[in-house]
Amino acid sequence: MSTTALSPLTGTWTIDPVHSSASFAVKHLVATFRAGFDVIEGSYDADAGVLRGTAPVASLDVTQEDLKGHLLSPDFFDATAHPTIDFVSTAVQVGQDGTLEVQGDLTLRGVTRPVTGRGSITEVIPGPGGDVVGIEVQTTVNRNDFGLSWNADLPGGRKMLGDDVTLSLSLELGQPTA
Repeated sequence: MSTTALSPLTGTWTIDPVHSSASFAVKHLVATFRAGFDVIEGSYDADAGVLRGTAPVASLDVTQEDLKGHLLSPDFFDATAHPTIDFVSTAVQVGQDGTLEVQGDLTLRGVTRPVTGRGSITEVIPGPGGDVVGIEVQTTVNRNDFGLSWNADLPGGRKMLGDDVTLSLSLELGQPTA
């Protein structure tokens, strides 16, 4: 199998909020509950190697209003006291084959913890308004480390929610043509 080396990125790339997503998945009883955020913004400064992103907690995309209200409450995200989820990378490593490792600080519910995400980055392609590049990154965190500790006991000593939460980013970033 052959691989194509990626062109090194330069300059600042901005997240296209329409064609990007930030989501999470957690075990609920016997299935996996998935949700995301309707609003994300951020950028990648390729020269400095810094990827930044923010999601307003109130943009949580859950259609069932009672569940959304519970998730926004102090039991979970505590959206009033902590209105955003923020990430700033401390290191970005890009392999010749497009593999990507991003280390950084995730701030959720007022708690900042280091995380490492792994995924891929695409080649730069020309888009309608300028060049675009895609980034896919995933990591798993323990929700308790961020103060999201609400749970319910079930018969047999089981819990309603799992502790591990998978965070997934699918980003399309653009750089306007000069």
